[in-house]
Formats: sequence, C-alpha cells, structure tokens
Amino acid sequence: MKRLESFRLLIKLLFAFCNTGKRIQEILSVVVAVALMVTDLCYLIYYFQLESIGVILLSGCAGIVSADFSSGLLHWAADTWVITVYNVFLRKITSQHNFFPK
Repeated sequence: MKRLESFRLLIKLLFAFCNTGKRIQEILSVVVAVALMVTDLCYLIYYFQLESIGVILLSGCAGIVSADFSSGLLHWAADTWVITVYNVFLRKITSQHNFFPK
C-alpha cells in the first residue's frame, strides 16, 4: 500500500511540473524530429546506389558497435566516478546546507 501511495505522489509531482508551455515544447520537438527523419529518409532513398550496399551494412554495424561501446563507457564512468566525486567533494558542501539527508 505504501508503494502505491509513493507512486501516486510521483504522478502528482510529474503533473505539477507539466504545464502548457512544456507540452507545446514537447509537441514541437516531436514534430521537428519526425520532419528531420523524413527528410533524411528522402535523401537516403534519392542517393541510394545498390553498388554501395556493402559499405552501408558495414557502416551500420560499426555505428551500432560504437554506440554500444560509448553508452557502456558513459554508464561505467557515471557509476564509478559520480559517487566518488560526490563522496569526496560534494558531501561536505551539501551536509552544511542540508540538501540531502545523511
């Protein structure tokens, strides 16, 4: 029951931060992103050549591998160093102002 109350409180907080301006910004962002993706797809179809299918597949695989590696490196760095930086440098500052509970 306590978990359900926490979930309801979280939903109320999320809706409290959602106003008309933010909703318009979200809608515009999605519309612009879709328009850019459609434009990119049109360019890809227009300039596609069957002779370069090997390069396209190789580039796609290389992009997937590099994105996966970069994401893993970022998560490792965040898990390793954010806690360390907080414990070493920021805990003294935040404990004086009671921003975070101990």
